[in-house]
Amino acid sequence: MIKKTFFESIIEAGEQQSVITHMRNQKLPLVLWGVGDMASEVYEYLSEEGIKVDAVCVDDGFYEKDMSFNGYRVERLSDIELRYNEYNVIVGHSYYENIDCFKNSHKSIKEVFALCSVSYGAHEITDIEYIRERIEEYERVYNLLEDDLSRNCFIQFLNARISGDYRYVLNAFGKYMNYFNNDLFRVESNEVYIDIGAYDGDSIKLFLKESNGKFGYIYALEPDNSSRNKLIDYINKEKLHDVIVSSNGAWNSKRKLCFDSDSTQESSFIMDESDGESIDVDRVDDMFDYKQPPTLIKINYFYGVEEGIEGCSELLKKYRPKVACTVGFDADRIRTIPNIIHEINSDYKIYLRFNRAMTSALTLYAI
Repeated sequence: MIKKTFFESIIEAGEQQSVITHMRNQKLPLVLWGVGDMASEVYEYLSEEGIKVDAVCVDDGFYEKDMSFNGYRVERLSDIELRYNEYNVIVGHSYYENIDCFKNSHKSIKEVFALCSVSYGAHEITDIEYIRERIEEYERVYNLLEDDLSRNCFIQFLNARISGDYRYVLNAFGKYMNYFNNDLFRVESNEVYIDIGAYDGDSIKLFLKESNGKFGYIYALEPDNSSRNKLIDYINKEKLHDVIVSSNGAWNSKRKLCFDSDSTQESSFIMDESDGESIDVDRVDDMFDYKQPPTLIKINYFYGVEEGIEGCSELLKKYRPKVACTVGFDADRIRTIPNIIHEINSDYKIYLRFNRAMTSALTLYAI
């Protein structure tokens, strides 16, 4: 019965017309709303698909004189309203939860499109056949999930990945959350926190906000030189003690791997290939002389997450720290990562939540 229920719940999205196909059939002017990193990703994908943007705009409050974007003069949204009696909008930011309110408050807009499969250099939706061929693996994950909300997040994520339609995510998104402020656990004042993919300290800032600046130890991994320098500057500026920073990447063995530090949206990849900068990688189990047992691990990067988790296996077995891991970048990680964690320690309870109303913000919590 589970198999029928599970597959029927995602087959509908596979039968729908894709967002790109629907956009191609439109005759109205298409306006890109936004000019940040996400807008660049969306614009690149539209160009690849041969879809022309007629204008680029921002909300009036964000407008600055002489703004430009890929050869377009950026306009105020109010100016777009004056120019077009009717037009469509393609969203170039990640605040999908605001789309319905935005559309309802601008009567000239006929349709608003959002390409929720476009982020971090990944532009492709997931073929329903890819899911069908691996249905037993997806079912296994579905059955591992601890509550109904997690199962709904799982289904709606796959529907969104298959169709490219952001509205599926809204069916499961409740409110804005983050790794440390959510409905599943509270950050304690004595956490021993491992930040895998620490970037410039953005997650540590969130962590300290939720812990009121109190913690046991922080171990931060960031292989990218530029990001790590910003991280160290932040630590020094805030005069944080008991924070140890490593330039190593997380892997399931000690070795060298190639590393791309020039990826889109400032996301760096670990690649088992010959191109790119060489970095040292190691098991997180062996990387530090832990003064106290780790209690919380955050993981947020694109490639190599499965290997990174395997390299935490001894910590997960022995101490069972809370784990918060981004799994929404594609349809693979949601299939593999829950199973890996469960195989390492079957005592973990596994949940899924959308931290934001976008597919790439789907987060696994293992508690």
